[in-house]
Amino acid sequence: MESKYQRKDPTKNLNKFQELIGQIQNGEFVDIKVHVKEYGGKWFIDCRQWMDKPGSFKGPLKKGFQIPFEDFEKFKEIINKIDLSKYGNNQVS
Repeated sequence: MESKYQRKDPTKNLNKFQELIGQIQNGEFVDIKVHVKEYGGKWFIDCRQWMDKPGSFKGPLKKGFQIPFEDFEKFKEIINKIDLSKYGNNQVS
């Protein structure tokens, strides 16, 4: 019996534009990828987890967020306020 809840085909790109800016490894088979993308006439910075496990699902996961271009400068201001030295023995390279 086929489920009515099928995953969307990750190879089908409904975006008009998408460019990978960078990525961070977040586990053996999961990366956090940052894209600039345009969808529905609006531009976003998209930060999302991506799975790349051999023999399994490969593509974007639900965990992530989008920042509209008009809010990106405010987002950078907020991120720049974080002082990692205040939070324990975290190694920053």
